[in-house]
Amino acid sequence: MVMESGSIEYQLTDHDQLCFIHIPKTAGTTFTAILDAKFNQAEICPAAVWSELTQLSPEELAHYKLLRGHFYYYVYKFLPQKPVYITMLRDPIERVISGYEFMRRHRPSRPEGLPTHEKALTMSLKEYVCDPSVPGITNAQTRHLSMNLYKELSDDLNHPKWLESAKENLEEFAFVGVTERFDNAMALLAYVFGWNPLLEYQNLMVAPKRLRQESLSADVIEAIAERNQLDIALYQFAKEKFNVQYDQMLQNLSEQFNYPASDQLEPQQIYTLLEKHYEYRHAILERSPVPQFLFDFNQALLGRGWHLREGLERNHVFRWTGPGTLSTLDLPQLEPQDTTIQFRIINTVASDILESLELQVNGCKISFFPLHSDVITTVFQGEIPASCLVSELPFTRLTFKVDRTTSLHSVDPTNLDTRPVGLAFDLIQLYPVNSPETTSAVSFLFDNPAWQERSLSSNSI
Repeated sequence: MVMESGSIEYQLTDHDQLCFIHIPKTAGTTFTAILDAKFNQAEICPAAVWSELTQLSPEELAHYKLLRGHFYYYVYKFLPQKPVYITMLRDPIERVISGYEFMRRHRPSRPEGLPTHEKALTMSLKEYVCDPSVPGITNAQTRHLSMNLYKELSDDLNHPKWLESAKENLEEFAFVGVTERFDNAMALLAYVFGWNPLLEYQNLMVAPKRLRQESLSADVIEAIAERNQLDIALYQFAKEKFNVQYDQMLQNLSEQFNYPASDQLEPQQIYTLLEKHYEYRHAILERSPVPQFLFDFNQALLGRGWHLREGLERNHVFRWTGPGTLSTLDLPQLEPQDTTIQFRIINTVASDILESLELQVNGCKISFFPLHSDVITTVFQGEIPASCLVSELPFTRLTFKVDRTTSLHSVDPTNLDTRPVGLAFDLIQLYPVNSPETTSAVSFLFDNPAWQERSLSSNSI
């Protein structure tokens, strides 16, 4: 739902389906991870490519709130109504170069991709680009956004109708980002949908070394450009659209929060304004405070300083904190009463990181103690005074802080995970102190002999 006439802001409703058209090699993997965090896991369509999507029934597809994958614009034909479209576009020359290098580095999991992989391994970039049997070279971005013309124009991938259709369709999109300005694009995304801004995120699928456009000969660049004239024009169109919306966002934020007009806002200033805008968008939803709340990491995550969901294949979902030392989680407003908080940590990179953990609730420092600890799991419990739940924030903000993060690889060279991580959380529960009707999320531990022995020892001190 567009918030008002002429606005670039959009408030997703329960009836909306958000659809990310992921064009290959446009930083879509990182973008997808950011999107996924905004939705409950059960609301995310598992299909990642067109062939998987078309295997799902209309009834199944109607269930999902987020669809993201290598889809085409006419995905709407499979849905109850047109979705809210978003996409990312990239400089066409860079996109083709990146696709070639990706195909050289990665053996495809699907057999239909193996011939292209073999060609990338044995051909020069120019040979690869000029081979008509290699898919995804000629105007691929334009075609993703106008594939409804495929039957009519499949023999002419340079026909101007492709571009006309793609531009027309792109005007419907709630958000269009450009890869070359990814940080700015994520700021605009947060503004459009009223999501919390991100200071840091995990870059995924980034090549450690890659060919640079400036290092290639003119004939190679010309060969790519010749096959991507429509994409070059579409990219220019998208850049202009993005620049206009980004500038409009900065102007709106400055006016809304009475920020001094400036020729150029610094990234930290933009983040501060977006944080205020996020609070404002949250507040106008006018949600009533709740007496208690149980959060597991299957749920949508509002906050920053968390890595991807993990454990989906084992049906035990968790997230690592990181890459920085501060992680926030914005939960519904709680009723102002003395409240118990319990949280479960299922792994840590190093014991000193766990020992350094601090917790704040709406800026109040909260003491906590280990309710249970074994080789794998530590459950902590603390008490939040009612006064800490009286806040101008339209949510309850939990802030977890550790002294440092490091990689699993640094403590175990056989582990290839080089992400800076701290603690792995899988559960957080808040409920009124001495609430007889509330069942603790860790009540199963109370029957554990090791816990009972620890509890008796603690009580005897």
